[in-house]
Amino acid sequence: MKTIKIAFLLSLTLLTKPIALAMESNSEQKLMSGSEHPGADITPLDFPESLEGLSLNTITEMGENLLTLSLSSSEHLQDLSEEEISEMQEEGIKLLQWAADQDHIPAHQILGYYYSHADSLNRDLVNGEKHLQIAADQGDSIAQYHLALLHFRGYLPYSDQIKAVDNLKKAAAQGHREALYTLGRLYEQSNNNIISQDLAAAATCYQQAAAQGLADAQLALGRCYLRGRGVAHSEQKAVEWMTQAAENGLPFAYTVLGKAYNTGDGLPLDQEKSSKYIKFASDLGDPCGQTALAIFILNKSPLSQEDKGEAFKLLSAAALKEIKPALETLALFPLLSRD
Repeated sequence: MKTIKIAFLLSLTLLTKPIALAMESNSEQKLMSGSEHPGADITPLDFPESLEGLSLNTITEMGENLLTLSLSSSEHLQDLSEEEISEMQEEGIKLLQWAADQDHIPAHQILGYYYSHADSLNRDLVNGEKHLQIAADQGDSIAQYHLALLHFRGYLPYSDQIKAVDNLKKAAAQGHREALYTLGRLYEQSNNNIISQDLAAAATCYQQAAAQGLADAQLALGRCYLRGRGVAHSEQKAVEWMTQAAENGLPFAYTVLGKAYNTGDGLPLDQEKSSKYIKFASDLGDPCGQTALAIFILNKSPLSQEDKGEAFKLLSAAALKEIKPALETLALFPLLSRD
């Protein structure tokens, strides 16, 4: 890669969102925070002279952002060849590995995430686990969470579920919201041999993650209030938390509310509210909401041509997302839409 391109791309690194921050939107979990070497100056080895005197934090951030940029669809990459983009990744890894060799924990965490990530071109689960373990042992909650996922999902030939729960609990104890949500799901499930069911503990985990704005946890907490699982039943709190989840990018929460009002599952029967929430979900693009709204329309009598067209449009959109009820209803559409 030409020197001018290296300089230009390095100048972009401070403008690029870090690779793991795409999953860690909580500002308290910034990858560069909590460093054991907050201002340590490096002794340059084979790096360009322009990197002399930079701290380990800066070297790590530049390495991470080079990786992020190389894996993105940024317009800045349009004039680069595949070979040059690959070289950019190698430069990022080189910077991170050097920082990790200096026992810089954030660098270990980022390398661990990179090597173990499913979309990584250089995926190396064993190497990923090694780096995550080093960072996790030093109390890094993000590393603890991703290390737990590696073991939970059975990606490693020696996956250890007990070790996974231990790391998950450590991350949750530090307030890591995804870890709290995942731990809550484990407590809520009754069909696992890893941890005993504890609905109150599940609701507590969801509450802590929901308070940090995690939409999945907000929906889960709303469902707890809807069914009185681990908390006292509360229609008001169920609606409040599910509405927050929907407004936070999870429109499926509106579908859950709409169906609950339609069936009386935890909420009083109310067709007006049911239709309202289903329509909200559908308008926001939730395929389950689109399917439910289409079925509502097909149950109307009489059924106008406009109704048929709207129902078909909704079912087709949901079917593209492989929603089984949408596919089944679409197959029966000629019969269901008869006058």
